[in-house]
Amino acid sequence: MKTILFYSFVIYITVVNQDQAVKVLASSLREIYLDSITQSGLEQALSAPLVVLNFWANWSAASKTMASIMGVAVVAHPRIRFYKIDADTEDGLVGAYQVRELPALVGLRDGKAAFFIGGAIPSEQVEALMRQLENI
Repeated sequence: MKTILFYSFVIYITVVNQDQAVKVLASSLREIYLDSITQSGLEQALSAPLVVLNFWANWSAASKTMASIMGVAVVAHPRIRFYKIDADTEDGLVGAYQVRELPALVGLRDGKAAFFIGGAIPSEQVEALMRQLENI
C-alpha cells in the first residue's frame, strides 16, 4: 500500500498496475482539474462544443461534495470542458443562469443549454448527465 500526499488530500492506493494508479490519483484530485472561469472569460469558454459550468461556493458543504464527484467526471469525460464558477464573486453569471441553489450544474452543447441541475446530486446522476450531453 502506498500513501500519496497531494495538497491536503491523502489517498491510499493498492497498486495493481500503473494505469489503475493514475486513474485513482486523477479522480482524487477533485477540483484541481476544473478550470475557474469569470464573466470576462465566459465567451471563450463557451466556444467549446461541450461545456459544464459548476456553480459553487466555498462555504457550501454540498459544493464540496460535488467537487469530488465532478473530479471523477472530468477524468471520465475528456471531450467535455468543465469550469467552476464561484457564486460569491460572479453575481453576473449567477443571475444570467438563474442559479437559485448551490451547487448548480449547467450543461451546454454548442452554447445552448442541455441541462440545469440545482443542488447536490449522486455520482450516478452526474454520470448519466455527462453521457446525455455527449450523445445529444
